Amino acid sequence: MTDGASSKKSVLDLCKSISKTHRKHQSSIQEKLASLRSAISDSMDLADSDTADNEVFEQLRDFAGHVQAEVEKENKRFHNQVSRAIRVIEKRAPAPNERLDVEIPTDLVNMAIADHFIQGEPDSVLEAFEAVVGLPPKPEARESFKTMHEVVADIRQGKMGSLRAWIEANSERLKARQITLEFEFHRAVFVRTLTMDGGSPGDARTYAAAHFPGALAGFGETITASLIDEVKLLLGSLVFFSEASKGVDMPRYRTLFVTNPLVALEASFKSAICEVTGIAAESPLEKIVQAGVDVSDQMEQAIAFLAPDWASRPTFDTAVEVPDKYSFHSIIICPVSKEPTTVDNPPVRLKCGHVVSKSVAESLAASSRSRLFKCPTCPVESRMSDVRTLVF
Repeated sequence: MTDGASSKKSVLDLCKSISKTHRKHQSSIQEKLASLRSAISDSMDLADSDTADNEVFEQLRDFAGHVQAEVEKENKRFHNQVSRAIRVIEKRAPAPNERLDVEIPTDLVNMAIADHFIQGEPDSVLEAFEAVVGLPPKPEARESFKTMHEVVADIRQGKMGSLRAWIEANSERLKARQITLEFEFHRAVFVRTLTMDGGSPGDARTYAAAHFPGALAGFGETITASLIDEVKLLLGSLVFFSEASKGVDMPRYRTLFVTNPLVALEASFKSAICEVTGIAAESPLEKIVQAGVDVSDQMEQAIAFLAPDWASRPTFDTAVEVPDKYSFHSIIICPVSKEPTTVDNPPVRLKCGHVVSKSVAESLAASSRSRLFKCPTCPVESRMSDVRTLVF
C-alpha cells in the first residue's frame, strides 16, 4: 500500500472511530438523563406524601449535580477526541486538488445527509438538521428504520414475535415482489425446533405441516420449484436427526445446521423491509464517500499521466475499477419499449437469454398466429412457456 493510500485509510478509520464513539456518547448521555428523570419523578411522589422532608430534596440536588458533572465530563472527553482527530486529519489528509472541484447541488447534498441521519442518529439531530436546511421531514422512512432496528434486536435475542407480526402485516406486498421472507421465517423456526433443547423431529414435522404449505403459495413457477426442493431437504433432515443417534453420518443434511439460522433470517429481513418500504439498507452517503476514497488513487494516477492539459478537456474518460460491492442492479430498461420494468411489468428472459419486459413478450406472442415469436435481438424463437421472470 502506498503512503497516500495508507494515509487515507488511517483517516477513514479515525472517522469511523469518532462515529462509533459518538453513538456510545449519545447512548450514555441518554441513560444518565433517564436516571435523573426517574429520580425527579420519585421525589415528586414523595413530595405529595406525608413523609417528604428536606433530606429528600437535598439528595435529589446532589444527584442532579452528580449527573451534570458526569455529562460535562463525557462531553469534554468526546470533544477532546474530536479536536485531536481534526488535527490528525489536517496533518495526514492529502491537499485537495483544485482542478477536481465540481459544483454539486446543495439540495442533493442536504438530502443525502438527512438520509444518513435517518438511519441511526437521534431524532433531535435529524430534526435540527432538517429545520436548518429547510428539508421536509420523512416520518415514514424514520418509522421504517425504527421498526427495522427493533425487529433486528429481537431476532438477535431469539425473539420472533415482532418479525412474525411484520411479515403478517406486509404479506401481500412481500408476495407481490416475490420475496420469500415468510418461508425463510418458517424455515428458521423449523431448524430451531429441531435443534434446540426440548425440540424433536416430531415437533418439527408438525410445524412444517402447519406452516410450509401456506408459505409456498403465491410465487412464480421458478421460485416455487426452488422452495419445494428446499422443503424436501428440510424434511429429509428429520431422518438425519433420527439416524444421528445411531451414529450414521449424513453430511448432506448436517450442513443445514452448521450456522445459526437467525443470522441468515436477519439479513433476509433487512433486505425485505428495504425493498417493501423503499429505504436503503446502507447509508447512500457513506457508500458514495467510501467509493470515492477507494478509487481516488486511480484518479490521481490518471491525472498525473494526462497532465498538464487534462483540465482543458470537456470530458475526462478513464477506466476506473471499483469493487463488486459498488455494483447495483436497480433498474432494467426494456430494449424494445425503452421503459423501465416494474413490479407489475417485470423483466423476463426469453429462450435465447435476451431480456425484455413482460408486456413486450406478451405483445410479441399475441401478434403471432402460432404463438411462436422471434426475439427482437436475435433470430431465436420462443413461446410464452419458455419465458422466465427475473427476480433481483
